[in-house]
Amino acid sequence: MSAPIVNGKIELEQERDALFIAKKIKDAGGKYIEPTAAQSQIINSKHWGPTLVIAGAGSGKTETMSQRVLWLVANGVVKPSEILGLTFTRKAAGELATRIRKRLRQLQSVGALPMDPDTGQSLDLTVDVSTYHSYAGKVLGEHGIRMGIDAQAAPLGEAAAWMLDQNLVLNFDRQEYELKHAADWVIQKLHSLASQIGEHGVSVEDVRGVTRDLLAKFEAIPGPSNNDVAECIVMLRQRLAILHMVDESRRLRTIEGRFSFDDQMSMAASLVNELPDVAEIERGKYKVVLLDEYQDTSQSQIRFLSALFGDGYPVTAVGDPNQAIYGWRGASSGTMNQFENDFNAVGQVEKFDLLTSWRNDRKILEFSNAIVAEAGERFGASVTVKALEAKPHVGEGELKCGRYLTRTEEADAIAEYIAKKWFDPKHEEQERPTFSVLVRSKKYIPEIENALREKSIPTEVVGLAGLMHVPEVADIIALLRSATDPNAGTALARILIGPRLALGAKDLRALGRFARKLTDSSQMGRSSTLEKILAGGAPSTMEGDDFAVGSIIEALDRISEAAPGTFSEEGAARFTEFGAELKEFRRNLGGSIVDAVIEAER
Repeated sequence: MSAPIVNGKIELEQERDALFIAKKIKDAGGKYIEPTAAQSQIINSKHWGPTLVIAGAGSGKTETMSQRVLWLVANGVVKPSEILGLTFTRKAAGELATRIRKRLRQLQSVGALPMDPDTGQSLDLTVDVSTYHSYAGKVLGEHGIRMGIDAQAAPLGEAAAWMLDQNLVLNFDRQEYELKHAADWVIQKLHSLASQIGEHGVSVEDVRGVTRDLLAKFEAIPGPSNNDVAECIVMLRQRLAILHMVDESRRLRTIEGRFSFDDQMSMAASLVNELPDVAEIERGKYKVVLLDEYQDTSQSQIRFLSALFGDGYPVTAVGDPNQAIYGWRGASSGTMNQFENDFNAVGQVEKFDLLTSWRNDRKILEFSNAIVAEAGERFGASVTVKALEAKPHVGEGELKCGRYLTRTEEADAIAEYIAKKWFDPKHEEQERPTFSVLVRSKKYIPEIENALREKSIPTEVVGLAGLMHVPEVADIIALLRSATDPNAGTALARILIGPRLALGAKDLRALGRFARKLTDSSQMGRSSTLEKILAGGAPSTMEGDDFAVGSIIEALDRISEAAPGTFSEEGAARFTEFGAELKEFRRNLGGSIVDAVIEAER
């Protein structure tokens, strides 16, 4: 574009500042809140180099980022297509891209944007906003073949990755130490260990070497081992056994070209560090880079981004160290403090704070500031974050605390509190306040949701946790659990008493008694079979359905063997029909998880 860069500063003959942009958007009929003094400093900054913004919770960082884009485009510094924005979720990326495009169109409609100097036509308003993983996958897909990696296929979802690891674990026979846990535990640890190795940018050999050194030290402790030492020795041996599986899992995925998101990020980081010309290509596409939620970036993401856009490139990283919650996968609150070193930009970084909270009333903000300060003193803070300030004309707010004996009592108290405000006569229906209930564990959600609905308060559970409680989805999950776990009695009960089968208490009790009777007889049968085998007889072939022996699922399979009068006539018919369907469903579970869900839905 036309604005020159002199000694790391943007030179403008006539600046269109944040206030000018706000007025123009209002002229176009848009709603635009005038930025605060702190936001204006960031938006109007003429610094052409790395920028770090410490943005507290609810301080308007997303709004500030979008306004910074408007300022750059309106002043002819860059074209919209020369800006790359990265954030963590597809939802956040979509919202940011939509907001920027909408306001760029408004500015263009009132003639507040320059023309494209290359074409003389109106600017293309497309801004590239993506997630960190999607952008890494894109770079890897374009250049991975140069490292012998074919990463064109869509990344593996969590369920698909789990199935691949399950197949590996169940068929793996090269174990250095005996694994003392069930397959599910091993799969979980394999998946977690492989992910952390990739996210931290280390090799399997690095982890294996450290593990062997630790194991040797623990085994060399003289005298009888206490429980702690014995447990550490077992844990380290288990890790060595699982590391062999991590190696094999990576080998198989590379051969098949099937990678998880974590695999892609780790390989993309290695790619751009080994092939410097990839950075030149990406810098040719993007003149400005915006990094959202930077405090949650992992080590592999930092290696990837710094190799592409380090050495003084105009990268703006926005984040809050107090909200760094992904330490388990390589993120750290110290990430913000290491920005200068990681991007090889010591002495070149301009720093800003966003400290006005637009979400909270005064008492809540004071309380949260006190908690953050105490946590910083107790656990040590790698980055000092100033206390958040209340927005102008903020209300006092209300802060209450309650202790309850049971979750049900707590849920009822929450619903009662909200109901008083929701049904307050002073509120017209369209002006009723909205509420959010945050929980520490998903197990609290159903009771709180039910308590709110019982008081006729419209309720939505946001995210995947909410989807799990949708009756149709819960029924599908219950069927899948019933088909794969013979002990999933709660899941099976949901189906039996649900609207399709609608079985009554009398038939359900009869099914339980019948199942216990079969359990007793199956134990006798097993002893008899074992005696025959020991005596030299041929063992009978075990069928695939024998996994359910002694369970209520076996009782469903053998309803026809029940004595007359055990069940009602209609109950026996429904049990027989459902038992046959469940048996057929189990036999068709050899495909993908998607196929299983589709069949369960059918």
